[in-house]
Amino acid sequence: MRSGIYDYYAENAAVHITATVGSRPFSYIRRTGERPVAKVPAARVTLGDRVELFAHANIDQGIERNTAIGDDVKIAQFAHVGHDTIIGARTVICPHAFIAGHVDVGVDCYIGANASVMQRVSIGDGAKVGIGAVVICDVPAGATVSGNPARVVSR
Repeated sequence: MRSGIYDYYAENAAVHITATVGSRPFSYIRRTGERPVAKVPAARVTLGDRVELFAHANIDQGIERNTAIGDDVKIAQFAHVGHDTIIGARTVICPHAFIAGHVDVGVDCYIGANASVMQRVSIGDGAKVGIGAVVICDVPAGATVSGNPARVVSR
């Protein structure tokens, strides 16, 4: 199905009431001494098969590349996925997690409740991000990170 800002919106995806797909991203160009200018989104949102978005979850529209959510991904209440982010298949994003723009999350990952992931970070396949962790650099595949800033606690 094609319409609006969606590139592909799977028929069997579940988007619960009040969840938002394709909201305009918060992304600005700032130059010293000038007012900030909003970047104009030029990409879309892609949802895979059997994706489930719970109440008040939000996925931003892509700016430079599609924001893409893989098959069998679950995004819980009040979680946010920023623009140009790619979420791999079978990943679980818990309530109130915040994933900024331009983030790559591998397959079979777990992002804990209230975790924050800064922009332009990669999270490897099978990685786990603990509750309330603040991820400011790449997370290796299979690692578990926790804390502020997030540090590897197991592999």
